[in-house]
Amino acid sequence: MPQRKNADQIVPEMIKNGITTDELLQFSGLSEDDFAKILAGDGTIADSQYDRLIVQIQAHGKLTMKTREL
Repeated sequence: MPQRKNADQIVPEMIKNGITTDELLQFSGLSEDDFAKILAGDGTIADSQYDRLIVQIQAHGKLTMKTREL
């Protein structure tokens, strides 16, 4: 189940980057239902969508950390 493996990376990446679910939904444009499908490893989600979400989380986390440093 490659989708499950991808899904299992999302929450740890959110924690590592200090991203809340509300923040993720806001900057990613995902609906709560779409995000739930991603976390469930729903087979209809493409690997590229997981990759794109991880990149968004990392980028937003870096931006948030820089803002906190100021």
